[in-house]
Amino acid sequence: IFALEYEKLSTLPAMCATALGLAVGWGVFLETFKKRIFAALATKEWWNRNATEPTKSMMCNFGYPKQPTGKFPNGVTEEMARDFYAMLIAICSQHFLSALLMLPVVAYGWDGSSDTVRGLFVLGTLSDLAFDIYDSISCSIKTFTNHPNPLPLEFWVILVLMHHTTGLALVLPMNLYHVHRQEYHQTAFSLLMAAALCYGLGCYKFALDVGKKRDFLLYKFLVLFQLCIILYTRVYLWFPAALSF
Repeated sequence: IFALEYEKLSTLPAMCATALGLAVGWGVFLETFKKRIFAALATKEWWNRNATEPTKSMMCNFGYPKQPTGKFPNGVTEEMARDFYAMLIAICSQHFLSALLMLPVVAYGWDGSSDTVRGLFVLGTLSDLAFDIYDSISCSIKTFTNHPNPLPLEFWVILVLMHHTTGLALVLPMNLYHVHRQEYHQTAFSLLMAAALCYGLGCYKFALDVGKKRDFLLYKFLVLFQLCIILYTRVYLWFPAALSF
């Protein structure tokens, strides 16, 4: 498990064992990191002043109720928003680190990479698969049990059924049969790095005081930068890669 050499990591049993091991590791890391951020936010003046309401609005876009319901008797509380925000930062960190493992193969190509560098790419994709495994289980528990921090069914459908299924269904077969393809390298790397950058900048954006001209202009710049990242990855990179593949 966790062997960096591609030949040792390229078999199905080795990849499955590595993904499951990483799922446990990432679960411990993310929950621990999230708790630290959650506690730290309570001491930050900008959190209640600037970020709480935008975070609640974003949560409502993912199916959280705007008014109290049976499952959410107090609606979206400040603690729920703080937990959501903290988890976003933790996930961005996970995505960024996973994408970094893929970067050498993206830069040098499969043929120009050593066995260890190839192994790092596979490890990066398995890291993404591991997160999908952990988060699918975590979200399902929060959605279908009496969890103190529940998730709405709409959010579970979007995240688990419509998002995580990409990695859960495709990472292992792609690694077994098409791991040498440049299109796979570009797409896998850009998926994770774009998410890390866009959501990371989004979290920072909510901390700005838009009542101040400097922060307002920076906010607008970050919105445009996020748009450029999305257009570059989801149009310029992904469509040609899909057609070529």
